[in-house]
Formats: sequence, C-alpha cells, structure tokens
Amino acid sequence: MSFELIDDRIAVRETKSFKTKGGVILPDNSSMISHIGVIITCGPGARSNVTDKRIPLSVNVGDVITFGERSGVQIEIEGEKIRIIRELEILAVLSKEKEPK
Repeated sequence: MSFELIDDRIAVRETKSFKTKGGVILPDNSSMISHIGVIITCGPGARSNVTDKRIPLSVNVGDVITFGERSGVQIEIEGEKIRIIRELEILAVLSKEKEPK
C-alpha cells in the first residue's frame, strides 16, 4: 500500500537509539529526548494564507529528528509502525544521515 502525505505532514520511522558523529549514543529512554526517528517521506509543504503558494519544508527524507512523546498519530502500514507528525512538532534535526547507526 502506498500513501501520500498532505501539506506539512511528515512520516517518521522511530528508532531505538542514535549514535552521533561524535560517538555519543542517545538511547530512546533518555529523559532529554522523547522520541528519535528517521523521516521516510514528506508532504509538499503548507500553503501560505497570503499567496496560496507552497512553503517548502525545512527537513528532508533521511533526516534523523527528535519529536515530542505525544506528537502526531501512530499508524501501521504493512506491519510497520509509522508516526505521522507535522513539521511544527519537530524539536530538532539530529543528523542529515540516511539511517542511524
């Protein structure tokens, strides 16, 4: 099954931990970071109320991000759990890598 996101929605595959380039391992149970995930697909961006043109997203597919515990909604597609969040719910971009190590 394929799906297409609308506006500024982002599909994220949550990960158990993430290793930074400096070698620091951030576990998923860290009190500082609620959730870590890899962006697997993005919508086209939100529409401006003034010009009715798309505002491009500031993140890309493959970026490793952190987001709040209650952000978005979790769905299951073909046995894989995916969380769909809005761009505003992203707390930080941890890495521009394709997959966490």
